[in-house]
Amino acid sequence: MNFQLTEEQLMVQEMTRSFAEKEIKPVAPRMDRDSLYPTDLVKRLAKMGLMGIFVPQEFGGAGMDLVSYVIALEEISRAWASLGTIMSVNNSLSCGAILRFGNEAQKQKYLIPLARGEWQGCYALTESSSGSDAGSMRTRARAVRPPASTATTGPTGAGTAIGEVKSESDHEK
Repeated sequence: MNFQLTEEQLMVQEMTRSFAEKEIKPVAPRMDRDSLYPTDLVKRLAKMGLMGIFVPQEFGGAGMDLVSYVIALEEISRAWASLGTIMSVNNSLSCGAILRFGNEAQKQKYLIPLARGEWQGCYALTESSSGSDAGSMRTRARAVRPPASTATTGPTGAGTAIGEVKSESDHEK
C-alpha cells in the first residue's frame, strides 16, 4: 500500500498550511478571547473550496478526496481548532449526511449552498439537562412555514438546522 500523498494532496496541504499560518494563527487568540465568530475566515474557507471539499463539483463542492479533506482540516485545526470544528461540521455532518442520504431534490436545494459556503450547517450536541447524552436531549425540531425553515425547541433552543432557526425555551410549546 502506498502512503505517499498525491500531487493534489500535497498542494492542498501547502495551500491550507500557508493560509492557516498567515491568516488564521495571528487572529485566533484574540477571536477566542473576545468570543468572536470568524465570519470572514469562514467566507475565505468557502472561496478556497474548503466548506464542501469532498462534495462533487456538480453539487457545488471542490470534488476532492477524503484524504485531502483530512489534510486541510488538520492544517486549519492546527492554527485554530474552533475554525476547524466549523469546517468539519459543515463538511462531515451537514454536507456528508445530505450527500450520502439525501435525494436529488435535497441535494439540489440544500447541498449546493452548503458546499459553496453560502449556508452553514450546524448541530446541537449537549444541553444542561442531558450533558452529551444525545438520546436524552429535549430539543426538538419541527417544520414551520416557509417549508425551508426549521424551528427548534428545548432548554437551549439549539438544534440541527438549515435555514431560519427559531427557538422556544419550553419544548412543550
